[in-house]
Amino acid sequence: MIRLADDTTINYQRFFRELLEAAPWPAIIIDRNQCISFYNHLFVQLLEAVEPLQGLTLDQVISDQAILQIVQDSISSNQPRKGEHAKDTAGTAWKVSVTPLEHRKGKERATSANMLGKRARYTHFTYFVLAIEDLTELRRLERVRRDFIANISHELRTP
Repeated sequence: MIRLADDTTINYQRFFRELLEAAPWPAIIIDRNQCISFYNHLFVQLLEAVEPLQGLTLDQVISDQAILQIVQDSISSNQPRKGEHAKDTAGTAWKVSVTPLEHRKGKERATSANMLGKRARYTHFTYFVLAIEDLTELRRLERVRRDFIANISHELRTP
């Protein structure tokens, strides 16, 4: 449960589930051991995974070492990590983002450094959000545009 300043209590499990389902991209929340805590239906669809995923480790769902390395780098450094990944020769491309979620216990207050967006080195991040944006269609449109411009340029130069 999360208690807000006005003593409102929020069921954080329901909160995370609803937040992820509202996200316009595939996303999951994992812990430091890369164990899946929450995920949305877009993540399941993108990876063609079989539910339930909760409790599985990330490497049981994602076999791509480049993505797993981005996740591990974020966990090791407690810093956000991003990368683009070409999944196969068919032109599938993903933008992968991993962001640590700050976790405070009890009535801990955010320090002024944290309020300014600066994370102290001693801050312990328990959970991480992994979001995957499918760039395949965008890359395809870029190729179409590039080919079109090359063809038009060629036609204009040829009598």
